[in-house]
Amino acid sequence: MSDKLKIFDGGRTAFNELIMSSPHYSFLQSYEWGELKSEFGWIPYYIVRDKHNRAFLLLERSVPVIGKSMVYIPHPYIDDGDVELISGFVREDVGAFMVKLEPIHGVNYAWLDSKSVVSGDRVQPKNTLIVDISRDIDEIMENFHRKTRYNIRLSERRGVKVLIENTDEGFSRFYNLLRTTSIRKRFLVHSREYHRRMYEIFSSSGMCAIFNAYFEGILAASIFVVKFGDTAYYCFGGSEPELSRHMPSHLAHFKAMEWAKKEGCLNYDLWGVPEGVDAKHPAYGLYRFKSGFGGELVKRPGAFDIPLDRLRYRVFRVLMMGWNLTKNILVRGRAGDPMGG
Repeated sequence: MSDKLKIFDGGRTAFNELIMSSPHYSFLQSYEWGELKSEFGWIPYYIVRDKHNRAFLLLERSVPVIGKSMVYIPHPYIDDGDVELISGFVREDVGAFMVKLEPIHGVNYAWLDSKSVVSGDRVQPKNTLIVDISRDIDEIMENFHRKTRYNIRLSERRGVKVLIENTDEGFSRFYNLLRTTSIRKRFLVHSREYHRRMYEIFSSSGMCAIFNAYFEGILAASIFVVKFGDTAYYCFGGSEPELSRHMPSHLAHFKAMEWAKKEGCLNYDLWGVPEGVDAKHPAYGLYRFKSGFGGELVKRPGAFDIPLDRLRYRVFRVLMMGWNLTKNILVRGRAGDPMGG
């Protein structure tokens, strides 16, 4: 069998099964993620490597100022020979000026020695916390920080109710709270339509749930969770600050873990934490909250670029430096990214 990349035409289920057959994978490589991105300016390529029978989702997007397109590959499992084959496919079949890779953890790093690969700007968080939910629920909770266990029980005693609301009304409540939280805490969110389509696409495949936590009938916290293979991923969330003393977010995540476990998941990915923070760090509160669930810190390799047209790539890097600086100052009020490099 020849060793090359080709377009996969076996359909959604077969493609996802190939993705999940890799030692490490993410829902960002799922067929559904490609469907979502196709509605917002990206062209998905579902490809397979013949010899190893492994699949990749490639996303192409036009960069008008550059005059050519780029390809982004979020959370692929990269092994020997993949980078060379991907570069060739993108150069010959797509015609893009660069490839951006953000590999999933646990990859073979030998390909990083290639002179064709350079360090790039991240799109996804570099570090995450993954909670082992393979054990029974009492053991899972026992591994939480003592204060987190207390907050979950406090929330239950105070009558907070967490409902799975995979409905149009449930989505609207989730997004409205996410939006107001993003304004208050100064982080970027996608449009309502983007989040709505993500909910519709993943829920139609039975791959997501919205957990809305109520205190005395008022929405106090809401989280959006995707499941893919053996892992559930916390993607987005919002909370009402005036009701935070009732700890609704703690209970919402605990209920999401219970749901994920019943759905057959073994891991709960809290999706993004800074590394080595102290009380003065702008993301310290986020780190303290997530680390309370006792997850394992997983450090991903980061982002890597493969320039296929070096002149256009240099122009692109200059433009991105300006965009990232402007975005962080306008949205976050600071030049740096609080999630770190």
